[in-house]
Amino acid sequence: MNLDGINNLIFDLGNVLLDINPTLSTDAFKKLGVHQIGEFYSLSRQNHLFDNLETGKITNAEFRDEIRLLSDVSLKDEEIDAAWNALLLNMPINRLELLQKLKSKYKVYLLSNTNAIHIAEFDNYLERENTKEAFYNCFDHVYYSHQVGMRKPNADIYEFVLADQSMIAEETMFLDDLQNNLDGAAKQGIQTQLTLRNIVDLFAN
Repeated sequence: MNLDGINNLIFDLGNVLLDINPTLSTDAFKKLGVHQIGEFYSLSRQNHLFDNLETGKITNAEFRDEIRLLSDVSLKDEEIDAAWNALLLNMPINRLELLQKLKSKYKVYLLSNTNAIHIAEFDNYLERENTKEAFYNCFDHVYYSHQVGMRKPNADIYEFVLADQSMIAEETMFLDDLQNNLDGAAKQGIQTQLTLRNIVDLFAN
């Protein structure tokens, strides 16, 4: 990967830093009786329910109520959250160590399409691993879609991040696991790199 002229690195979270497997959530929901979940959610195709959750347009409670309506099954909040969080796996320590090294050379940012339920569970995971402070200290700023009200690959979120940090697009590298998200960034002049869990090897080359 050529980083000549790059001063800023923007990382996605899921499948770049944090291992995830959406199939685990689909399977968990089906076990709860939400058999239609596969028709409404995937990383590449989401319906308005998940879009709205990821942009903060609906609350966690409203999301859970929609899941109950969708399934026509009486589910506890805890059951819905557990199924929804099942896709979250772990973050190998060598990725955190890489971020700490990069922090000394670049401005480092996190930009993720996510939601409050997932981030609460992710933060709990970091606390269990005693790495929460170390992880967030790696970033000059963190942008979660549900907090900023925008999501990738729409142009507005890239424009917002660039303007918010006074970054020059051509001096910025964005690493994501989905080509659609990279394409959206590239349209704003940002350099891009497709990345899927091999982040450490990528920077070793």
